[in-house]
Amino acid sequence: MHATVGSPRLSQVNSGLLRWCGSGVAALAVMASVTACGFDAQTLQPYPQAEGVNFQIGPSTGTDPVLKVRDLLVVSDKSGNGFLSASMIMTSGTDRLVSVTGEALKPNGSSAGALTVAKFSPIQITSTKLAQLVNLPEISVSSASLKAGLTARLVLSFATAGNKTLVVPVADGTSAPFTTVSPSPAG
Repeated sequence: MHATVGSPRLSQVNSGLLRWCGSGVAALAVMASVTACGFDAQTLQPYPQAEGVNFQIGPSTGTDPVLKVRDLLVVSDKSGNGFLSASMIMTSGTDRLVSVTGEALKPNGSSAGALTVAKFSPIQITSTKLAQLVNLPEISVSSASLKAGLTARLVLSFATAGNKTLVVPVADGTSAPFTTVSPSPAG
């Protein structure tokens, strides 16, 4: 038995096919409307290829100088003695890192106690030479609560740019790649 144009059987086949196609189109429209919603997708966020924290102080446009700090972290041994590691440069002009204060943090982010920061000479930051803290006299930090895998809250004070407070990771100085980083934390 064959269906002829206008027969009820052909109408049932056509309406079923139309419903099926309509459902597929509607599903595709819904999927397309919810994928990658907004401009804040994770794939659009910058990802630093380093363990430390990156930041800058100053305008991101214009000709005013900008201080850029890259890969800031604390490298510590198992007894809580460590040093700061970072690279710093200016887009123009000069500045100086004049002091560092901070505190070790517990896993929940609350304070675990103040860091003892050894006195250091101000670090000159220019636009012509990258200031790498591991290649300069050590900025030593210590606390019985300074543990690898946790974090520390640091306040860096610059002569011109002012203060910057941020939370940085604490890396294990007894594990690669930090075992070869100079200055080595004394234990």
